[in-house]
Amino acid sequence: MIGTIKFSNMIPVMDSEVKQYDIENEPDLAYRDLVYKQWAFIRSHKSEIYKHAQTIYSQKTKNYKNIGYLDNTVDFLLLEQKAKDFVPKAGE
Repeated sequence: MIGTIKFSNMIPVMDSEVKQYDIENEPDLAYRDLVYKQWAFIRSHKSEIYKHAQTIYSQKTKNYKNIGYLDNTVDFLLLEQKAKDFVPKAGE
């Protein structure tokens, strides 16, 4: 199985911008199978995934300086502010 969860690249997304993806309508059967396997993995590891996301978010937003991987982590607070400023285009 191929897949990566990039906690260091988490971005806020407004609910209005989320589009439902129906796996059943995926024409590429191999890709559909891959997405189902990834979804099953995510569901079965939901609590661990959430814990890792919270840990990295907390470390970054509390400005830990001694953790090297945080240098390659997006600025969550800045992105959250930009998300609050986001105005969807009319008609989209």
